[in-house]
Amino acid sequence: MGRRSGVGDMLQSVYDPNEDGVIAVAQTQADMTKAVYDPVVAAIQALAAAHKTQHQNGGTDEISATGLTGVPVAPLLCDGVAGRVLRHCYFYIRNGTNVDTLQCRLVSWWNGDLINWTDNIAKNATTGHFTLSSTGKLLVIENAGLSGVVLDCWGILVRNETQTAVKIAVCVDAGDIQMYASTNDFGVQQDLTVLVELDDLLVYIHYITDA
Repeated sequence: MGRRSGVGDMLQSVYDPNEDGVIAVAQTQADMTKAVYDPVVAAIQALAAAHKTQHQNGGTDEISATGLTGVPVAPLLCDGVAGRVLRHCYFYIRNGTNVDTLQCRLVSWWNGDLINWTDNIAKNATTGHFTLSSTGKLLVIENAGLSGVVLDCWGILVRNETQTAVKIAVCVDAGDIQMYASTNDFGVQQDLTVLVELDDLLVYIHYITDA
């Protein structure tokens, strides 16, 4: 086997000048940078630093918070459109001061609206934010008195002191909340002004608005 000859470049004077058997520092700390010794990682870090601004403060590709710990849950979607709001109210209906009229009040139970007592709601007329049909059988809470446009609603009769067995039906029409009372037999609708002459009705109304 041949033997390599020549001076070579691993000189003791460079790597062990004091002859203690320990290799000396070959480069200064300033020379030991990623840009020199790991250029791929350095390039990736540079790209990440530049790109991070696009993930915050309205950047072009903000990171979704869905599923992350400690962030709010997704908004109520209902029909798949973000921004829907769920609201709950107490709806009081009582006999008005004048003959054949109603007195109504809407009070927030949770996240709902407030329409103060409105007296003498007459048939075939709009009084404040309430409209009563000509027969007194359909009572409307006008959308103008509510937050946002009502998209859906449902109601529960929780107190009936009228001494007449009735059911309450609630629905939405063009953003208004409509309500009528009917007897348990055959769904015959009742004149509300007659129904509450003896005492009050209390209905919980739950509704979803577009904002």
